[in-house]
Amino acid sequence: MKRLFYLLLTLPMLLSACNKDDSGASIATISFERRTISLSSGSVDINLQVSGLDPASTQEYVVALKLSGSASENEYELSSDHFVIGGNNPVTTIKIRAKNYGSESKNLVMNLVAPEGFTLGTNPSMIVTLGTQEAIVYNFLEGTMELKDVVKPEITLLNMDGSKYSVTQEMHIPAVVDKEQSTAVQGEHFEFDGDAEFVFVPGKERVSVTIKLLKLEEGKDKIVLKVDPEATQYIPGDPGECTITIVGSDYDKINGTWYVYQQPTDKDFMINNNYVEEAALTGFPTATEDDTFTFDIEQNVLTTSLQSDLKNFFGETCNMVPTDKECSVGDITDYTTSYQLLLIDLDNCNRDFSATSTSTEKNAYIGVRLVEEQSTGDEILELYLVDYMSKSFCTDWLEYMYYDTRPVATDAGVYLLFYLKKK
Repeated sequence: MKRLFYLLLTLPMLLSACNKDDSGASIATISFERRTISLSSGSVDINLQVSGLDPASTQEYVVALKLSGSASENEYELSSDHFVIGGNNPVTTIKIRAKNYGSESKNLVMNLVAPEGFTLGTNPSMIVTLGTQEAIVYNFLEGTMELKDVVKPEITLLNMDGSKYSVTQEMHIPAVVDKEQSTAVQGEHFEFDGDAEFVFVPGKERVSVTIKLLKLEEGKDKIVLKVDPEATQYIPGDPGECTITIVGSDYDKINGTWYVYQQPTDKDFMINNNYVEEAALTGFPTATEDDTFTFDIEQNVLTTSLQSDLKNFFGETCNMVPTDKECSVGDITDYTTSYQLLLIDLDNCNRDFSATSTSTEKNAYIGVRLVEEQSTGDEILELYLVDYMSKSFCTDWLEYMYYDTRPVATDAGVYLLFYLKKK
């Protein structure tokens, strides 16, 4: 009887304990990812690490920040003054951006304020060192560019005396669109792919941001890109801004029949530049003007009429799909120059590039790029074969030149390049 009475007495306490366990984790640990970080310019991420929290918990917890140190509020900017754990909109990363301050190094001390049920982990506080701001000159590599599908404006850094600036730690330099000079609207006509900042690391001398096309609209085709003037440490050089004209995708302009006009990566190129023996070039495509490609962008079909060994790669008809997959290739003679290609996915190709071997995989990317021939003003369609694995020509030399992921043959000297003109 006493046992029954004791059981009845303790039952409510047991049920209460069970209910507490069901409401989520009774304890969790929070900690900054790093104990210290340095920021001389731009912005950097500050990450919160959480352990011990029941992943099934839907409750939202707010982790406030207590700030102190020698840095004043007008010398930095936080994207948020707190973290959020759980719930529908968790925030476990915030950004801190350096603003205007003098040449004296200052510190910002950030302390986590643990919500009820949480304990502080290894790094309950973090010190952000706002380093001295030395003047650095930035130059855009190109003052004018075109946006087809993707464009990547690049900058380099110089000391005030014109010598090359050596990056010793990661630097985040904010990019900004000059709204007064621009006619295109960010978020409507274009967008940044990733953060709008140039991120330098030691050993990197030129860095880009990526801008993607959203919509082509007449009269709203101009983007003026700068380094954020609020980052006063960075002085504009020459050019100090990049004017980007939105011209639209090359895919919309390739409709019609094109013939092979030139083949820059011909057999002579392979022998003289890649030092391939002539005996290894059996089955290597030698294109002629009788090789034609008809692009039908309304039906999304490519029809080929090929007399050369290009027929060992292309099917007579292929369904084609333009992609937004990024592809940058180096120039075949100037390795410091690179080009952004539009990748088109074809569904009827022989990636073995052979008359006697047929690949199991029929899909292959080709790259295209429309340019203007300087001497004549003629429109040239550059056709890049960037997604083959030859089973006929140059097999020994190419064996170690392919990448593991498609497109596999994007290196200069590995991709095959043909110049096409419209009939």
